[in-house]
Amino acid sequence: MASYKEYNVIVLNEAEEELRSIYRYFAQDLYSPETAEKQRRMLENALLSLKRFPLRHRRYIGEYRRLNVGSYAVLYTVENDIVLICGIFHQSMNIRKQLL
Repeated sequence: MASYKEYNVIVLNEAEEELRSIYRYFAQDLYSPETAEKQRRMLENALLSLKRFPLRHRRYIGEYRRLNVGSYAVLYTVENDIVLICGIFHQSMNIRKQLL
């Protein structure tokens, strides 16, 4: 059986806050705790998937890579064995402008 390198996934505080904000939006603003939980699970599973093969996603801007998850884009960097989750953005946003 093949062995794969496993990366450490670190979520920056800003990205953690964006996850909480997405959850609150669905749970409180849209009054849909079920949808909030579904979105949370979907995003967290996507982040965990970066433990293996984080380089499978192309570079987006500079060193940032982009993982599309539903209506959201996860921006992250990879250095050595560390995947750093830098931000989670709704895809309707001008992400390039947010980064500058």
